[in-house]
Amino acid sequence: MNNTAVLTKEIVERFLEDQKSVDLRGFTEIDDAAAELLTKYKRDLPLDGLTSLRDAAAESLSRREVLSSYYGLSLDSLAVVSDDVIESLRKHKGAVSLGGLLSLSNTMAKSLAKHAGETLRLDGLMSLSDSVADCLSNYAGSYLSLNNLRTLSDAAAIALGNYNGNLWLDSLTSLSNRAAEGLTRQGGTNLGLRGLTRLSDAAARSLGNCKGNLWLDGLTSLSDGAVEALSKPDRSLSLRGLTTLSDAAAEHLSKHKNELILAGLTSLSDAAAESLSKHDGTILDLSGLNGLSDAAAEHLSKYKGDLGLEGLASLPDRAAHIALADKLSKSDDLELDGLLSLSDSCANRLSKHAGDMLSLNGLTTLSDAAAQSLGNHAGGLLSLDGLTVVSDAAAKSLAKHPGALYLNGLTTLSDSAALSLGKYAGKYLNLGGLISLSDAAVNSLRNYEGELYLEFADLLPEFDSVKEIVAYFQSRGVHYHD
Repeated sequence: MNNTAVLTKEIVERFLEDQKSVDLRGFTEIDDAAAELLTKYKRDLPLDGLTSLRDAAAESLSRREVLSSYYGLSLDSLAVVSDDVIESLRKHKGAVSLGGLLSLSNTMAKSLAKHAGETLRLDGLMSLSDSVADCLSNYAGSYLSLNNLRTLSDAAAIALGNYNGNLWLDSLTSLSNRAAEGLTRQGGTNLGLRGLTRLSDAAARSLGNCKGNLWLDGLTSLSDGAVEALSKPDRSLSLRGLTTLSDAAAEHLSKHKNELILAGLTSLSDAAAESLSKHDGTILDLSGLNGLSDAAAEHLSKYKGDLGLEGLASLPDRAAHIALADKLSKSDDLELDGLLSLSDSCANRLSKHAGDMLSLNGLTTLSDAAAQSLGNHAGGLLSLDGLTVVSDAAAKSLAKHPGALYLNGLTTLSDSAALSLGKYAGKYLNLGGLISLSDAAVNSLRNYEGELYLEFADLLPEFDSVKEIVAYFQSRGVHYHD
């Protein structure tokens, strides 16, 4: 059975007229004329279905003038290519992804090291010879991804340590002490080792000297000594895999200076919270925490940087949590989608949030007092997509919000609530979950002067088709968004 699908000049012409009309990823071959015509396309070019590529076609694709060096050419199904094809592709000024390649010769590696773009992805390689690693270390671009490597020799690690860009090695599960020491010399902004599941204290001491941001999200445990070693430099540190943190480790991390990501922690002692509150960084991400004691909440309310607590399930009416809500209100974008309950006093504090977005999508109910407070939120977006019902009083209060209002969890509106929302002063009102409205409610929403979005999930009983629903609402001036 022949499953070959050829991308022709005629198909490319249609694509250039309307990018949505053709999925380029569905083609396994491309003819030379089509490749030549694609030189006119300056954005991301996903040709991930191609299983072969002729030299002439590769040469044409390499001449594309992209809008920036980050717009890419993706060829992730190519398993075998000639040296000439690689030599052509290295001239491409945008990103190049060759995720289908399972091996790389020295000749190919030398060519790719001269790639004219900023990003090179070789995420199909599971192993890397020392000589190929040495060649790739000369790559002048800023982003080298080798995210499928399962093993890395000490010599290869030492070679890659000479690379001066962002280096991603996220499938490595272990790293020898000498390999860690070699990678430490890497001079890029990021070193990604998110697949590591264990790290010795000696390797941690070596990585602790890394100048770039460290991503170690696969580690589920670390000794206090390893944490101390990793905490020293002034760079971002991501340890999303840790679910627990000793008081001693928290004390070490308090001395870290920059973004600290501990989003996997499910519990935090009062002592650890006190230590982390003294962290002298820009961001402290604790979004995996479901709850906090009063003492821990009080400590974290004093943190000077941005605090991430997206998983927090409740903000009760207690002084420490009110202080924490007040602290959170000073964030830029504030996402608290884990909240299942929100006290009126904490809602009042969150309403003072002056950032662009306040997202509380976990709430399924909202008191009238809390709605009155949130209606005064001055930010650009208030999202309450978890609410399945709002009282008439709450709808009237929320209608005073000046920005965008998302209430996509509501399935119906009372006539009074619709009347209030029809007077909503904001530019965007999202009611995507509505499946029924009375004629009076429809007429009220018709008065809304901004953009109203409705996406019906089910048909109304009195209609036989989606087309009839669309016609019904459009005839009443309500915008239907599919």
